[in-house]
Amino acid sequence: GALACDGVSLATLADRYGTPLHVVSEAAIRAAHARVDGALADLPHLVCYAMKANGSPGIVRLLGSLGAGVDVVSGGELHWALRSGIPPGRIVMSGVGKTDDEIRAALAAGVRSLHVESEPELAIVEGLAEAAGVRARIGLRVNPNVDPKTHPYIATGLHETKFGLELEIARALVPRIVRSAHLELTCITCHVGSQIRDLGALEEATAITGAFLGEARELGAAVSTLDPGGGWPVTYGDEDEPYPTEDEIGAAIRRGLRTAGLLDEPPTIVVEPGRALVADAET
Repeated sequence: GALACDGVSLATLADRYGTPLHVVSEAAIRAAHARVDGALADLPHLVCYAMKANGSPGIVRLLGSLGAGVDVVSGGELHWALRSGIPPGRIVMSGVGKTDDEIRAALAAGVRSLHVESEPELAIVEGLAEAAGVRARIGLRVNPNVDPKTHPYIATGLHETKFGLELEIARALVPRIVRSAHLELTCITCHVGSQIRDLGALEEATAITGAFLGEARELGAAVSTLDPGGGWPVTYGDEDEPYPTEDEIGAAIRRGLRTAGLLDEPPTIVVEPGRALVADAET
């Protein structure tokens, strides 16, 4: 007869901690992570939580204990991901507006992949890596020009958006990266949008980026990771039709890998769900 979260009385928590109080369900986060993780169970993969969804260190620590990594988009998020115990090898840094200091911090930490969004940013990363005497592990974010049929404000994989490199530009950059003493291309990545409903778009984007990964390997880049991004949807309850399940999303990624000729010996798949891991825990 009383409100509770994970079997704990909210009244008891309010008495102990005061109000207003933000309570999050650990059980819901564990269950959400298990669904995403399970959807990719037959592939080498890493679930990197998009920390912008909720950067609470407690949530990040919990997901880290489950084997997840983190997708960060700022120096502050990188700081708290590291403070929360996430190993650098499980951190990817994305974002179109990285400052020089943020790039330096990512290089110093030795993150798994620093995702480059443009040709000028590539030059900045190379210069900062040279100054620091390190080799930057980078991912090229490709714009696959795929329409995810989501709200236009959260669609990021079309040519008219500000995100990612055109394929022709990315392709031309690979030989330069291979020749560089301070760059190492480890990942090809994209992100077509949030709240993805059209699995055909995700499948197509995975196929396009997967094919480009194969091209990059032929040009001499030791690319080991394909990152189809985030966009895993969360149900808010007012939808006209249900969103795809985690298993259906995983199947779309596998179909894209098959089209790209990568399914027999797949690269490591990194996915970046955010709200899909925490939204139900905060309802």
